[in-house]
Amino acid sequence: MNIKKNIIAKTLVGVVLATSISPIFADEKNTDYLVPVLYEKRGINVIVDGKNIVFSDEKPMILDGRTIVPIEFLSENLGVKITWDKNKKVVNVETEYTDIKMTVEDKEVLIYHKYDLTGEPEKIKLDVPATVIDDNIYVPLRFISAVVGYNIIWNESTQTVILNKSNVSKIKNEIKLKENPTTGYVWHYDIENKDIVEVVFDSFKGSEKSNICGMGGEHIWKLKGLKEGSTIIKFDLYRDSEGKEQSIDTKEYIVNVSSQLELSIKEKENVFAGGSEYFDEATGLYKMIGKVKKIQNNKFGVMALVEGNGMYDKIKFMINEDTEIVTTDGIKLGVNDLQNSSNIIVYHDAKMTRSLPPIANAKKIIVKDIYCKEGEISQIEDIKEGKIIFIGKNMNEGIKFNVSNKTDIVNEQGEKLSIKDIKEGIKVKIYHSPIMTMSLPPITNAEKIIIMSSN
Repeated sequence: MNIKKNIIAKTLVGVVLATSISPIFADEKNTDYLVPVLYEKRGINVIVDGKNIVFSDEKPMILDGRTIVPIEFLSENLGVKITWDKNKKVVNVETEYTDIKMTVEDKEVLIYHKYDLTGEPEKIKLDVPATVIDDNIYVPLRFISAVVGYNIIWNESTQTVILNKSNVSKIKNEIKLKENPTTGYVWHYDIENKDIVEVVFDSFKGSEKSNICGMGGEHIWKLKGLKEGSTIIKFDLYRDSEGKEQSIDTKEYIVNVSSQLELSIKEKENVFAGGSEYFDEATGLYKMIGKVKKIQNNKFGVMALVEGNGMYDKIKFMINEDTEIVTTDGIKLGVNDLQNSSNIIVYHDAKMTRSLPPIANAKKIIVKDIYCKEGEISQIEDIKEGKIIFIGKNMNEGIKFNVSNKTDIVNEQGEKLSIKDIKEGIKVKIYHSPIMTMSLPPITNAEKIIIMSSN
Protein backbone atom coordinates (compact mmCIF):
# COMPACT_ATOMS: atom_id res chain seq x y z
CA MET A 1 0.00 0.00 0.00
CA ASN A 2 1.38 3.37 -1.00
CA ILE A 3 1.57 6.17 1.51
CA LYS A 4 1.44 9.65 0.05
CA LYS A 5 4.58 11.65 0.62
CA ASN A 6 2.67 14.75 1.66
CA ILE A 7 2.26 13.43 5.20
CA ILE A 8 2.93 16.29 7.61
CA ALA A 9 3.98 15.32 11.07
CA LYS A 10 3.59 17.85 13.82
CA THR A 11 5.42 17.91 17.10
CA LEU A 12 4.26 15.26 19.53
CA VAL A 13 3.85 17.17 22.76
CA GLY A 14 1.74 14.66 24.61
CA VAL A 15 -0.68 11.86 24.22
CA VAL A 16 -3.33 11.30 26.83
CA LEU A 17 -6.65 9.49 26.86
CA ALA A 18 -9.23 11.01 29.19
CA THR A 19 -9.97 7.68 30.81
CA SER A 20 -6.30 7.19 31.65
CA ILE A 21 -4.82 10.43 33.02
CA SER A 22 -5.57 14.13 32.85
CA PRO A 23 -3.76 16.19 30.18
CA ILE A 24 -0.50 17.57 31.49
CA PHE A 25 0.82 18.90 28.23
CA ALA A 26 -0.44 20.55 25.04
CA ASP A 27 -2.32 18.64 22.34
CA GLU A 28 -0.23 17.16 19.57
CA LYS A 29 -1.98 19.11 16.85
CA ASN A 30 -1.89 22.57 18.39
CA THR A 31 1.48 23.58 16.94
CA ASP A 32 2.59 24.84 13.53
CA TYR A 33 6.07 23.39 13.81
CA LEU A 34 6.67 21.01 10.92
CA VAL A 35 8.99 18.02 11.08
CA PRO A 36 10.18 15.48 8.51
CA VAL A 37 7.81 12.76 7.29
CA LEU A 38 9.60 9.97 9.16
CA TYR A 39 10.15 11.16 12.70
CA GLU A 40 12.48 8.28 13.53
CA LYS A 41 15.21 10.02 11.55
CA ARG A 42 15.37 12.47 14.46
CA GLY A 43 15.85 9.53 16.81
CA ILE A 44 12.55 8.74 18.54
CA ASN A 45 13.10 6.86 21.79
CA VAL A 46 10.46 4.75 23.50
CA ILE A 47 10.58 3.86 27.21
CA VAL A 48 8.10 1.37 28.72
CA ASP A 49 8.02 1.20 32.53
CA GLY A 50 11.60 2.46 32.70
CA LYS A 51 12.96 0.14 30.00
CA ASN A 52 14.50 1.56 26.81
CA ILE A 53 13.00 -0.23 23.80
CA VAL A 54 15.38 -1.18 21.00
CA PHE A 55 13.78 -1.32 17.55
CA SER A 56 15.38 -3.39 14.80
CA ASP A 57 14.31 -2.45 11.28
CA GLU A 58 10.82 -1.03 11.69
CA LYS A 59 10.92 2.06 13.88
CA PRO A 60 8.22 4.41 15.22
CA MET A 61 7.23 7.36 13.08
CA ILE A 62 4.71 10.18 12.85
CA LEU A 63 1.61 10.01 10.66
CA ASP A 64 -0.64 13.09 10.59
CA GLY A 65 0.75 14.27 13.91
CA ARG A 66 0.33 10.94 15.70
CA THR A 67 2.96 8.39 16.68
CA ILE A 68 2.54 5.02 15.00
CA VAL A 69 4.48 1.86 15.84
CA PRO A 70 4.91 -1.60 14.25
CA ILE A 71 2.44 -4.13 15.67
CA GLU A 72 5.28 -6.31 16.97
CA PHE A 73 6.00 -3.58 19.53
CA LEU A 74 2.58 -4.14 21.16
CA SER A 75 2.94 -7.89 21.68
CA GLU A 76 6.57 -7.68 22.79
CA ASN A 77 6.21 -4.77 25.22
CA LEU A 78 2.58 -4.12 26.19
CA GLY A 79 1.49 -7.69 26.90
CA VAL A 80 -1.24 -7.93 24.28
CA LYS A 81 -1.94 -10.64 21.71
CA ILE A 82 -1.81 -9.59 18.05
CA THR A 83 -3.31 -11.42 15.07
CA TRP A 84 -3.41 -10.26 11.46
CA ASP A 85 -6.12 -11.22 8.97
CA LYS A 86 -4.39 -10.65 5.66
CA ASN A 87 -7.49 -11.24 3.55
CA LYS A 88 -9.71 -8.82 5.47
CA LYS A 89 -6.78 -6.49 6.30
CA VAL A 90 -7.80 -6.46 9.97
CA VAL A 91 -5.47 -6.19 12.98
CA ASN A 92 -6.91 -7.82 16.11
CA VAL A 93 -5.51 -6.66 19.45
CA GLU A 94 -6.59 -8.82 22.39
CA THR A 95 -6.23 -7.53 25.95
CA GLU A 96 -7.44 -9.01 29.23
CA TYR A 97 -10.89 -7.46 28.90
CA THR A 98 -11.26 -6.42 25.25
CA ASP A 99 -10.85 -7.49 21.64
CA ILE A 100 -9.97 -4.54 19.40
CA LYS A 101 -10.43 -4.80 15.63
CA MET A 102 -8.63 -2.24 13.46
CA THR A 103 -9.10 -2.32 9.68
CA VAL A 104 -6.22 -0.91 7.65
CA GLU A 105 -6.93 2.65 6.45
CA ASP A 106 -10.24 2.76 8.36
CA LYS A 107 -10.35 5.24 11.23
CA GLU A 108 -13.30 3.48 12.87
CA VAL A 109 -12.23 0.91 15.46
CA LEU A 110 -14.45 -1.78 16.99
CA ILE A 111 -13.92 -2.62 20.67
CA TYR A 112 -15.57 -5.82 21.89
CA HIS A 113 -15.81 -5.93 25.68
CA LYS A 114 -15.44 -9.54 26.81
CA TYR A 115 -17.95 -9.15 29.65
CA ASP A 116 -20.65 -7.56 27.47
CA LEU A 117 -23.28 -10.25 26.93
CA THR A 118 -24.87 -8.31 24.06
CA GLY A 119 -21.82 -8.89 21.88
CA GLU A 120 -22.23 -5.39 20.42
CA PRO A 121 -18.93 -3.53 19.90
CA GLU A 122 -18.10 -0.03 21.04
CA LYS A 123 -17.19 2.14 18.04
CA ILE A 124 -14.33 4.64 18.32
CA LYS A 125 -13.08 7.01 15.61
CA LEU A 126 -9.33 7.61 15.60
CA ASP A 127 -7.30 10.50 14.22
CA VAL A 128 -5.05 8.02 12.44
CA PRO A 129 -5.94 4.49 11.25
CA ALA A 130 -3.85 1.35 11.16
CA THR A 131 -1.72 1.48 8.04
CA VAL A 132 0.82 -0.47 5.98
CA ILE A 133 4.22 1.03 5.19
CA ASP A 134 6.81 -0.96 3.24
CA ASP A 135 4.81 -4.16 3.87
CA ASN A 136 4.88 -3.54 7.63
CA ILE A 137 1.73 -2.94 9.69
CA TYR A 138 1.67 0.15 11.92
CA VAL A 139 -0.92 1.16 14.52
CA PRO A 140 -1.42 4.38 16.53
CA LEU A 141 0.46 4.15 19.82
CA ARG A 142 -1.72 6.64 21.70
CA PHE A 143 -4.94 4.66 21.38
CA ILE A 144 -3.64 1.15 22.04
CA SER A 145 -1.44 2.02 25.01
CA ALA A 146 -4.24 3.96 26.67
CA VAL A 147 -6.67 1.04 26.29
CA VAL A 148 -4.09 -1.28 27.85
CA GLY A 149 -3.76 1.15 30.77
CA TYR A 150 -0.55 3.10 30.19
CA ASN A 151 -0.02 6.79 30.87
CA ILE A 152 1.80 8.46 27.98
CA ILE A 153 4.22 11.39 28.15
CA TRP A 154 6.23 13.07 25.37
CA ASN A 155 9.63 14.51 26.33
CA GLU A 156 10.47 17.05 23.63
CA SER A 157 14.05 17.69 24.73
CA THR A 158 15.06 14.01 24.48
CA GLN A 159 12.60 13.04 21.72
CA THR A 160 11.21 10.29 23.94
CA VAL A 161 7.79 8.66 24.28
CA ILE A 162 7.38 7.46 27.88
CA LEU A 163 4.80 4.80 28.74
CA ASN A 164 4.19 4.14 32.41
CA LYS A 165 1.53 1.94 33.95
CA SER A 166 1.90 3.55 37.37
CA ASN A 167 -0.96 5.51 38.94
CA VAL A 168 1.50 8.30 39.71
CA SER A 169 2.53 11.29 37.60
CA LYS A 170 5.88 12.40 39.02
CA ILE A 171 6.02 15.52 36.83
CA LYS A 172 2.95 17.05 38.51
CA ASN A 173 3.59 15.58 41.97
CA GLU A 174 0.21 13.90 41.75
CA ILE A 175 -1.34 10.65 42.86
CA LYS A 176 -4.33 9.41 40.87
CA LEU A 177 -6.54 6.48 41.77
CA LYS A 178 -9.61 5.04 40.08
CA GLU A 179 -12.76 5.74 42.06
CA ASN A 180 -16.49 5.26 41.62
CA PRO A 181 -18.42 7.26 44.26
CA THR A 182 -21.75 5.86 43.02
CA THR A 183 -20.80 2.61 44.78
CA GLY A 184 -20.23 4.44 48.07
CA TYR A 185 -16.54 3.47 48.12
CA VAL A 186 -14.21 6.50 48.37
CA TRP A 187 -10.43 6.75 48.89
CA HIS A 188 -9.24 8.24 52.21
CA TYR A 189 -5.58 9.13 52.87
CA ASP A 190 -3.31 9.44 55.88
CA ILE A 191 0.19 11.01 55.83
CA GLU A 192 2.69 9.39 58.19
CA ASN A 193 4.79 12.54 58.66
CA LYS A 194 2.83 15.72 57.97
CA ASP A 195 5.93 17.89 58.46
CA ILE A 196 7.50 16.59 55.23
CA VAL A 197 4.65 16.81 52.72
CA GLU A 198 1.12 18.15 52.49
CA VAL A 199 -1.83 17.72 50.11
CA VAL A 200 -2.62 21.03 48.37
CA PHE A 201 -5.29 19.72 45.97
CA ASP A 202 -7.89 17.01 46.58
CA SER A 203 -10.56 16.47 43.94
CA PHE A 204 -12.56 13.86 42.04
CA LYS A 205 -12.74 14.04 38.24
CA GLY A 206 -15.44 12.12 36.40
CA SER A 207 -14.81 10.49 33.04
CA GLU A 208 -15.97 11.97 29.75
CA LYS A 209 -18.94 9.63 30.06
CA SER A 210 -19.75 10.88 33.57
CA ASN A 211 -23.34 11.53 32.44
CA ILE A 212 -23.76 7.75 32.41
CA CYS A 213 -24.68 6.41 35.83
CA GLY A 214 -21.94 4.35 37.46
CA MET A 215 -19.06 5.30 35.13
CA GLY A 216 -16.79 6.62 37.88
CA GLY A 217 -13.53 8.45 37.26
CA GLU A 218 -10.31 9.45 39.05
CA HIS A 219 -9.52 10.90 42.45
CA ILE A 220 -6.56 13.28 42.22
CA TRP A 221 -4.27 14.54 44.97
CA LYS A 222 -1.50 17.12 44.38
CA LEU A 223 1.35 17.17 46.85
CA LYS A 224 3.74 19.86 48.06
CA GLY A 225 7.09 19.28 49.73
CA LEU A 226 7.61 21.09 53.04
CA LYS A 227 11.08 19.93 54.03
CA GLU A 228 13.69 17.37 53.03
CA GLY A 229 12.91 13.82 54.07
CA SER A 230 10.81 10.75 53.36
CA THR A 231 7.33 9.71 54.40
CA ILE A 232 4.52 7.34 53.49
CA ILE A 233 1.00 8.19 52.35
CA LYS A 234 -1.54 5.41 52.86
CA PHE A 235 -4.85 5.25 50.99
CA ASP A 236 -7.82 3.11 52.07
CA LEU A 237 -10.95 2.51 50.00
CA TYR A 238 -14.09 2.22 52.10
CA ARG A 239 -17.60 3.52 52.59
CA ASP A 240 -17.93 6.32 55.16
CA SER A 241 -20.92 4.57 56.72
CA GLU A 242 -18.85 1.40 57.29
CA GLY A 243 -15.54 2.89 58.40
CA LYS A 244 -11.89 2.09 57.78
CA GLU A 245 -12.20 -1.38 59.32
CA GLN A 246 -14.26 -2.42 56.27
CA SER A 247 -11.68 -1.17 53.73
CA ILE A 248 -11.71 -3.23 50.53
CA ASP A 249 -8.41 -1.97 49.11
CA THR A 250 -5.22 -0.33 50.36
CA LYS A 251 -2.37 1.45 48.58
CA GLU A 252 0.79 3.00 49.99
CA TYR A 253 3.19 5.47 48.40
CA ILE A 254 6.71 6.41 49.45
CA VAL A 255 7.24 10.17 49.02
CA ASN A 256 10.80 11.51 49.00
CA VAL A 257 11.41 15.27 49.25
CA SER A 258 14.79 16.64 48.15
CA SER A 259 16.66 19.60 49.62
CA GLN A 260 15.17 21.68 46.75
CA LEU A 261 11.71 20.44 47.85
CA GLU A 262 11.30 18.38 44.68
CA LEU A 263 9.18 15.27 45.07
CA SER A 264 9.55 11.70 43.85
CA ILE A 265 6.68 9.26 44.42
CA LYS A 266 6.79 5.49 44.28
CA GLU A 267 4.01 3.01 44.96
CA LYS A 268 4.82 0.24 47.43
CA GLU A 269 4.27 -3.27 46.09
CA ASN A 270 2.21 -6.05 47.66
CA VAL A 271 0.36 -3.91 50.18
CA PHE A 272 -2.19 -5.95 52.14
CA ALA A 273 -5.63 -5.10 50.76
CA GLY A 274 -7.75 -6.71 53.47
CA GLY A 275 -9.76 -5.17 56.20
CA SER A 276 -13.10 -6.21 54.74
CA GLU A 277 -15.14 -8.97 56.31
CA TYR A 278 -15.33 -10.39 52.81
CA PHE A 279 -11.55 -10.64 52.41
CA ASP A 280 -10.11 -14.14 52.89
CA GLU A 281 -6.54 -13.91 54.18
CA ALA A 282 -5.81 -17.58 53.49
CA THR A 283 -6.42 -17.24 49.74
CA GLY A 284 -5.72 -13.52 49.31
CA LEU A 285 -9.10 -13.25 47.56
CA TYR A 286 -12.46 -11.68 48.29
CA LYS A 287 -15.49 -13.90 48.73
CA MET A 288 -19.21 -13.68 48.18
CA ILE A 289 -21.75 -15.96 49.85
CA GLY A 290 -24.98 -16.10 47.93
CA LYS A 291 -27.37 -17.76 45.54
CA VAL A 292 -27.17 -18.11 41.76
CA LYS A 293 -30.02 -16.09 40.23
CA LYS A 294 -29.23 -16.38 36.53
CA ILE A 295 -26.78 -18.29 34.33
CA GLN A 296 -25.91 -17.29 30.76
CA ASN A 297 -23.45 -18.64 28.21
CA ASN A 298 -21.31 -16.41 26.02
CA LYS A 299 -18.29 -16.95 23.79
CA PHE A 300 -15.92 -16.34 26.71
CA GLY A 301 -17.50 -18.88 29.06
CA VAL A 302 -20.40 -18.73 31.52
CA MET A 303 -21.75 -15.66 33.30
CA ALA A 304 -23.53 -16.21 36.62
CA LEU A 305 -25.45 -13.50 38.46
CA VAL A 306 -25.12 -14.07 42.22
CA GLU A 307 -27.08 -12.29 44.94
CA GLY A 308 -25.98 -12.36 48.56
CA ASN A 309 -23.36 -10.97 50.92
CA GLY A 310 -20.12 -9.64 49.46
CA MET A 311 -18.45 -6.43 48.30
CA TYR A 312 -21.76 -5.80 46.52
CA ASP A 313 -25.13 -7.46 47.06
CA LYS A 314 -25.19 -8.43 43.37
CA ILE A 315 -22.15 -9.44 41.31
CA LYS A 316 -21.88 -11.06 37.88
CA PHE A 317 -19.13 -13.67 37.82
CA MET A 318 -17.26 -14.77 34.72
CA ILE A 319 -16.65 -18.55 34.91
CA ASN A 320 -14.22 -20.26 32.56
CA GLU A 321 -11.98 -23.32 32.38
CA ASP A 322 -9.60 -21.79 34.94
CA THR A 323 -12.32 -21.48 37.59
CA GLU A 324 -12.07 -24.18 40.26
CA ILE A 325 -15.51 -25.58 41.16
CA VAL A 326 -15.78 -27.99 44.10
CA THR A 327 -18.19 -29.28 46.73
CA THR A 328 -17.83 -28.40 50.40
CA ASP A 329 -15.73 -31.55 50.88
CA GLY A 330 -13.42 -30.71 47.98
CA ILE A 331 -14.86 -32.98 45.27
CA LYS A 332 -14.22 -31.44 41.87
CA LEU A 333 -17.30 -30.33 39.93
CA GLY A 334 -17.92 -28.80 36.53
CA VAL A 335 -19.70 -25.65 35.41
CA ASN A 336 -22.76 -27.78 34.56
CA ASP A 337 -23.14 -28.48 38.29
CA LEU A 338 -24.09 -24.84 38.82
CA GLN A 339 -27.83 -24.33 38.65
CA ASN A 340 -30.21 -21.46 39.25
CA SER A 341 -30.80 -21.19 43.01
CA SER A 342 -27.54 -23.01 43.84
CA ASN A 343 -26.07 -21.79 47.14
CA ILE A 344 -22.41 -21.02 46.57
CA ILE A 345 -19.31 -19.29 47.90
CA VAL A 346 -17.38 -17.42 45.19
CA TYR A 347 -13.73 -16.39 45.62
CA HIS A 348 -12.59 -13.51 43.39
CA ASP A 349 -9.98 -10.77 43.21
CA ALA A 350 -10.72 -7.07 43.74
CA LYS A 351 -10.67 -6.25 40.03
CA MET A 352 -14.19 -5.52 38.76
CA THR A 353 -15.88 -3.58 36.00
CA ARG A 354 -17.51 -0.28 36.88
CA SER A 355 -20.93 -1.47 35.77
CA LEU A 356 -23.84 -2.09 38.11
CA PRO A 357 -23.89 -4.89 39.00
CA PRO A 358 -20.10 -5.16 38.64
CA ILE A 359 -18.48 -8.07 36.79
CA ALA A 360 -15.56 -10.06 38.26
CA ASN A 361 -13.59 -13.20 37.46
CA ALA A 362 -14.52 -16.20 39.62
CA LYS A 363 -11.31 -17.88 40.80
CA LYS A 364 -12.97 -20.59 42.90
CA ILE A 365 -16.56 -21.65 43.57
CA ILE A 366 -17.74 -23.88 46.41
CA VAL A 367 -21.18 -25.35 45.79
CA LYS A 368 -22.82 -25.72 49.20
CA ASP A 369 -26.01 -27.54 48.27
CA ILE A 370 -24.61 -30.53 46.42
CA TYR A 371 -25.43 -33.63 48.51
CA CYS A 372 -23.78 -37.07 48.34
CA LYS A 373 -25.41 -40.49 48.35
CA GLU A 374 -23.15 -43.54 48.53
CA GLY A 375 -24.25 -47.09 47.88
CA GLU A 376 -24.73 -49.94 45.45
CA ILE A 377 -26.84 -49.67 42.31
CA SER A 378 -29.66 -52.19 42.70
CA GLN A 379 -31.89 -51.20 39.77
CA ILE A 380 -31.37 -49.59 36.36
CA GLU A 381 -34.13 -48.39 34.04
CA ASP A 382 -33.35 -47.26 30.50
CA ILE A 383 -35.14 -44.10 29.39
CA LYS A 384 -34.97 -41.93 26.29
CA GLU A 385 -32.70 -39.32 27.91
CA GLY A 386 -30.39 -41.87 29.60
CA LYS A 387 -30.96 -44.05 32.67
CA ILE A 388 -32.72 -44.04 36.03
CA ILE A 389 -30.76 -45.79 38.76
CA PHE A 390 -31.88 -46.71 42.27
CA ILE A 391 -29.75 -46.75 45.41
CA GLY A 392 -31.09 -47.82 48.80
CA LYS A 393 -32.32 -50.71 50.91
CA ASN A 394 -35.98 -50.11 50.09
CA MET A 395 -38.33 -47.60 48.51
CA ASN A 396 -38.70 -45.66 51.77
CA GLU A 397 -34.97 -45.12 52.27
CA GLY A 398 -33.69 -45.12 48.70
CA ILE A 399 -33.39 -42.47 45.99
CA LYS A 400 -33.83 -42.66 42.23
CA PHE A 401 -31.35 -40.68 40.14
CA ASN A 402 -31.75 -39.41 36.59
CA VAL A 403 -28.49 -40.01 34.69
CA SER A 404 -27.93 -38.37 31.29
CA ASN A 405 -25.08 -37.48 28.98
CA LYS A 406 -24.72 -34.23 30.98
CA THR A 407 -23.92 -36.18 34.16
CA ASP A 408 -20.20 -36.10 34.98
CA ILE A 409 -19.13 -39.75 35.40
CA VAL A 410 -15.58 -40.55 36.60
CA ASN A 411 -13.63 -43.21 38.45
CA GLU A 412 -11.82 -42.65 41.76
CA GLN A 413 -8.76 -41.36 39.88
CA GLY A 414 -10.89 -38.72 38.19
CA GLU A 415 -10.68 -40.35 34.75
CA LYS A 416 -13.65 -39.69 32.51
CA LEU A 417 -16.17 -42.51 32.05
CA SER A 418 -19.48 -42.74 30.20
CA ILE A 419 -23.07 -43.66 30.93
CA LYS A 420 -22.33 -47.12 29.49
CA ASP A 421 -20.15 -47.79 32.54
CA ILE A 422 -23.20 -47.56 34.83
CA LYS A 423 -24.18 -51.16 35.75
CA GLU A 424 -26.12 -52.96 38.45
CA GLY A 425 -24.12 -54.11 41.46
CA ILE A 426 -21.37 -51.46 41.27
CA LYS A 427 -20.71 -49.15 44.20
CA VAL A 428 -20.97 -45.42 43.52
CA LYS A 429 -20.91 -41.97 45.09
CA ILE A 430 -23.55 -39.70 43.61
CA TYR A 431 -23.53 -35.94 44.06
CA HIS A 432 -26.95 -34.40 43.62
CA SER A 433 -29.13 -31.38 44.29
CA PRO A 434 -31.36 -31.33 47.39
CA ILE A 435 -34.33 -30.63 45.12
CA MET A 436 -36.34 -33.87 44.72
CA THR A 437 -39.81 -35.03 43.83
CA MET A 438 -42.25 -35.75 46.68
CA SER A 439 -42.75 -39.33 45.48
CA LEU A 440 -41.56 -42.51 47.16
CA PRO A 441 -38.79 -43.06 46.38
CA PRO A 442 -37.87 -39.40 45.63
CA ILE A 443 -36.29 -38.67 42.26
CA THR A 444 -33.54 -36.14 41.58
CA ASN A 445 -30.78 -35.45 39.04
CA ALA A 446 -27.33 -36.97 39.41
CA GLU A 447 -24.84 -34.10 38.92
CA LYS A 448 -21.73 -36.25 39.31
CA ILE A 449 -21.12 -39.98 39.75
CA ILE A 450 -17.89 -41.53 41.05
CA ILE A 451 -17.67 -45.25 40.28
CA MET A 452 -15.83 -46.88 43.17
CA SER A 453 -13.23 -49.57 42.79
CA SER A 454 -14.41 -53.14 43.39
CA ASN A 455 -11.57 -53.44 45.93
